[in-house]
Formats: sequence, structure tokens, C-alpha cells
Amino acid sequence: EPKLAAYSAAIGACRRGASWQRALRLFGDVPRSGIQLGLIVRSVLVGVCARGEQWCQALALGREVQLRDRLPNVILLSAAISACGKGGEWQQALSLLWCLERGNVRPNIITYSTAISACREWQLALALLQEVQCCALVPNAITYSTSVGACTSGQAWMRAIALLGTTQRSRAAPSVIASSAAIAACERRGDWGRALELLAALRLSG
Repeated sequence: EPKLAAYSAAIGACRRGASWQRALRLFGDVPRSGIQLGLIVRSVLVGVCARGEQWCQALALGREVQLRDRLPNVILLSAAISACGKGGEWQQALSLLWCLERGNVRPNIITYSTAISACREWQLALALLQEVQCCALVPNAITYSTSVGACTSGQAWMRAIALLGTTQRSRAAPSVIASSAAIAACERRGDWGRALELLAALRLSG
């Protein structure tokens, strides 16, 4: 439908321009236009709000679609989880992940990686990583690097080193990506000694 295509293109343009106000105005015009925006466009709208740091708006949009469709949707809720994580609302991010699981919708590796990235507690991040493995999903570079980052941010240095060893043995994620996350986290804390320790551990594991 031409009108739907026009709205979709306009909202997509707002994403590229990070204009969340304009995107929400377009979304507000939709009921009067008599068209139904698809799931992908709504997910893009959540992303626009996230880029504009409008976390509450992004979360509200995710919940609106969830209530309307009665079933959680992995695409849109993954976008909402990402928005919560960027806004520091990690409890909300995990709540949305569990909402998917309760709705008998299997989260994919992108959803889990996004949730791990949102975690502010390294214990929760590792619990999610273990859940990934129990679900027979294959952790990727982002999954490992965010997990290592969570450990180093929480000063769980030995856990971070152990994860670096895991990435070295894994075909799914080059160890350099995870080690970069660990070393960068140490650098942000001003702990150069730990950064060098992690780098040495990476070399030894090779």
C-alpha cells in the first residue's frame, strides 16, 4: 500500500537522522490515517527512540505491541531490551527477556547478547551466558565480549580471564574481540596492571 510505504520510509528516515520527536509525531498520525504499521516498522520506531535516549518511550512502545498482539515478539522486544540497556534500565531489560520466555517465544542469540550487554551485575551476565549454552545457542563475538566486559566492570578478573580462554577455544568468536572488551574496561578504570595481566593471559592461552 503506497500510504504504508510512505509512513515506513518516513520513520526510517527519522532513524537515520535520530529525530525521535518527528518519528513519534508520524506514529501518532497513524490511527487517523487508517493504516496498520508492520512489526518491522514498529521495531525501527523503538530504535529511533533508543538513539534519542528516550528510553521510556521505547519501552512503552514495546509494551503496547506486546499487549496488542497478546504474544511477545522477539524482534520488537529485542529492540526494547537494547533501549533499556542503553538507558541503564537493566532490570527492565531482564524483565522483557523473561517476558519472552514466559510467552513460549525462544529468544535468539541477538536477544541474549543484548540482554547481557544491558546487565550491570557480572553474575547475571554469566547466568545469561550459561542459559545461552543450555538453550543450544552458539555464543558469538558480541556475546563473549559483552560477558567479558561485564566481568571486568565488576572486577571479576579471574572470570574474565577464564572467558578469554573459552573464546580462544571457540570458533564462534575471535578471542581478540573479547580481550579488547576486557582491556578497554580495565583502561576505563585506570587499572593498567590488570589490563596487562589480561593481555598476558590471552597470549598464554594461545
